[in-house]
Amino acid sequence: DSNAHQKLALSSLVELAKDEETCTLPSIAPASTCWLPYSSGTTGRPKGVRLSHANLVANMAQLDHPTVRFMEDEATTLLLLPLFHIGGLNIIMSHGLSHGATQIIMPSFEPGMFLEILTKHRPNTMLLVPPLIQFLAQHPAVTADHLSSIENITGGAAPIGLSLLDQMHQKAPHI
Repeated sequence: DSNAHQKLALSSLVELAKDEETCTLPSIAPASTCWLPYSSGTTGRPKGVRLSHANLVANMAQLDHPTVRFMEDEATTLLLLPLFHIGGLNIIMSHGLSHGATQIIMPSFEPGMFLEILTKHRPNTMLLVPPLIQFLAQHPAVTADHLSSIENITGGAAPIGLSLLDQMHQKAPHI
């Protein structure tokens, strides 16, 4: 529903908070737990992974290192990875908020919606798992127009074969 979409800038929320006399920011110890996501169990039983505020800020600083520079200020990104995954939660969502990014959130992968988002919202950076990169590289419905705004795709969560990278580069050499 197009009426359900809203664009809220984090800066506007911060300004609103400053105007409230009763609004006080809490004191947060950097070593205190910020998130407790659960692992998938690839190295044994699933388990809670304690991530501190300092852990998450350090991860965002890594993403801003000049040799990495995952996201530019005011980027447009697609948030498709689940928010219980560190990739969705910190690398895209939190890091994006820190850069003033426009974030398009997809609750789950649906090919038609995915392609519509690519043409309507024109994301320029994405973090995708290999099956989604494969979809972009190999699906006949994916056109040059769908890929035209994308400057950077970062792959994660599993190895990406060289042949898939070659296919993606052939379809969109600018990425």
